[in-house]
Amino acid sequence: MFAARLLVFGAVLSAASELHNAAKYNDLDSIRALVAKGADVAAHDEEHVTPLHWAARTGHAEAISALVSAGAPLEAQAGGQMTSLHVAAAGGHAKAIHALVRAGASLSARADQQMTSLHWAAGSGHTDAITALAALGTQEMFEARNSWGATALHLAAFKGHTDALSVLVNVGAPLEYRDNQMRTALHWAAYKGHTGAVQALLAAGASTEFKADGQLTALMMAVSAGHTQVVQSLIAAAASLEALADSSMTALHIAAGSGHADTIPLLVAAGASLGARNKQQSTPLHWAARYGHVQAINALLAEGASLEVQDIARRTPLHIAAGNRHMEAMK
Repeated sequence: MFAARLLVFGAVLSAASELHNAAKYNDLDSIRALVAKGADVAAHDEEHVTPLHWAARTGHAEAISALVSAGAPLEAQAGGQMTSLHVAAAGGHAKAIHALVRAGASLSARADQQMTSLHWAAGSGHTDAITALAALGTQEMFEARNSWGATALHLAAFKGHTDALSVLVNVGAPLEYRDNQMRTALHWAAYKGHTGAVQALLAAGASTEFKADGQLTALMMAVSAGHTQVVQSLIAAAASLEALADSSMTALHIAAGSGHADTIPLLVAAGASLGARNKQQSTPLHWAARYGHVQAINALLAEGASLEVQDIARRTPLHIAAGNRHMEAMK
C-alpha cells in the first residue's frame, strides 16, 4: 500500500508543466523565473500532482520554500487525497517536512483511509521522518487512528519496521491502543511474524495478555500463523499458555487446528496442557483430528496426547477423524 500510492509520482507526467519539472529537480532559478512570468503554482497534472507535491516527493526543502512563498497551496490533494506533507512523510524527507510544517502545512490532514502524515512515515519505516513529525506535533498525533483504527505504531508493527517502532515508542506512542478489531501493535507484529518487531515491543513493555476480537492473544495469533520464532519470543516473555479464546480454545488448540506442528513442542515444553478442553470438551488432539492435520496429530502423540479421551459427545479423536473422512489422520 505504502509504495504503491507513490508510484504515480514516478511515472512520466505527460501533462506536467515546466514548473513541475523545476520543482522536481530543485531548479530554483527556473522556479523564480517561471513564477515571475505568471506560472500557476497551483497547477496540477492528470493525477492532481502540483509542483509542491513534486518538491515534497523529491525532498527539496529549498524548492518547497520558493513555491510556498509564491503562493503554492499547502493542502492541495493529489491521488489518494495526499497532501504534500503526506508525500514528504511517505518518502522520509525530514527537511521537506520541516519546511512544509513551518509554512503552515497541517499535521492532522487525512489522506485516503484516514491516514495522517505520521501513519505514512511509520508505515514506510522512515525514522528521520517520524522524528521530524514528532518534534513538530503533539501527543494527539500518536493517538490518531486510520479507517481501520490503527495508529502509527500499529502500521510500523504490521510492516515489521523495528527501528521505526523503537523511535515511535521513544517519542511517546502508546503501546496498548487497540484497532477496530481490538488488536494492539503486538498482535499485528505477532500475526505477521516480525520477530524483531515483537521483541522491540516486548522490550518497551507491551503486554502479552491483551485480547483481540475472538479473545485472541498475541501468542494465539502467532501460533495460528505458524511463526515459531515469534512463539518462542512470546513464551520467553511469559505469555499465558492457558488463556482462553472463544469457545475456550487454548493456544495449543489453535496450533493443532491450524496444523502448525512445529509450534506444538514449543508450547508443550513451556507447560501447555495436552488435556485442555474447549466448550465441546475437545482436546487439542480432537481439534487436529477434526481438520485432518497429520503432522499436528503426530506431534501431539509424540508429546503424550491421549487417543482415548472423549469429547462432550463421547467421541475420541479417532471418531472425529473418521467422521470427517480424514483417512490419513486415522492411520
